[in-house]
Amino acid sequence: HRSFVFDREPLPDVLSKLSGAFEVEISVDSPALLPCVFTGDLHGLPLHMQLNLICRSVNGSYEQKGNAYSITGEGCSNEN
Repeated sequence: HRSFVFDREPLPDVLSKLSGAFEVEISVDSPALLPCVFTGDLHGLPLHMQLNLICRSVNGSYEQKGNAYSITGEGCSNEN
């Protein structure tokens, strides 16, 4: 059983957990997103809702192509 509660977890780590759990490919296409972190509880949510929440928190968006998702965006402001 995987935990989907994240506390300032690096975005690439969050996405690799999701891609493993849902057996899909999730790639980050904007280098500006790589330093972002995500905090939130995604437990029990369907994948598209999880991706929506993650993207909203890092000023990004995602696109689905078959069994793969690509995430793009301007990135987060690391002020906090």
